[in-house]
Amino acid sequence: MKCPQCGHEQPSTVECEQCGITFSKWKRHEAALDLSEGLPSPLEALLHDTNVLRLNENPRGTLAMLTGWAVAREFDIVDSVGRQRGSVAQQGTDALSTLGRTFLSGWLSIQFAAFAYPSQQLALTLRRPFFWLFSEMTVEGAHGERVGSARRRFSMIRKRYDLLDASGQTFATITSPLLHPWTFQIFDRSGQQRAEIAKKWAGMTQEMFTEAQRFKIDFMNHDWPLAQRAVILATALTIDFDSFESRGERRSWLNLGSDS
Repeated sequence: MKCPQCGHEQPSTVECEQCGITFSKWKRHEAALDLSEGLPSPLEALLHDTNVLRLNENPRGTLAMLTGWAVAREFDIVDSVGRQRGSVAQQGTDALSTLGRTFLSGWLSIQFAAFAYPSQQLALTLRRPFFWLFSEMTVEGAHGERVGSARRRFSMIRKRYDLLDASGQTFATITSPLLHPWTFQIFDRSGQQRAEIAKKWAGMTQEMFTEAQRFKIDFMNHDWPLAQRAVILATALTIDFDSFESRGERRSWLNLGSDS
């Protein structure tokens, strides 16, 4: 039996020996992610069958009609060959939209909605109620079912995150390198690096004038289930707020060390 969450092969058909999930519960959870038979769910359209995703911030503000929000920020989700897989909108207020992003913006409650292309259907809702010495970004599917979460742990120097599945089990961790503050390596339960989130240089014009952000998510050809890919996507967004938005690092010349 191959575990649908971590990929571990084992004789047991009840519970995974490596990550501990119960297979019957996982099947029910996976079934909840499907919207209809014969058609890919929004989550599949957004995250299935791609090894690299890029989050490119854009100023268009076109998702306000889909969300009904005053949208503060938007990201296009693009795969390795340049196809747009979806978009992400951050909920804002009129005041925040008018005043722009401030030092405090990364410390406030944040919420995102992710939509799949070309259907423009809601795929994920991401919520982080607060940020202080620790925080947690929860990930919900299109019907409000829990998919997992990205939990920041308290750390004085390095950024540390636990990536949790729907049952609250940790399936991966992040400990950021000291010398590469724009790179976040993702390690599985055995300690092997299986993915990476990196802030990319957006170009002189965007970095200096529009403050647009660009992130690359590399799944490193690892067989990540859809739910875990969704948590990794959410982790990239919370890293943006924890490491760049709230500390004014978006204009840092350190980003010149990251290729495009």
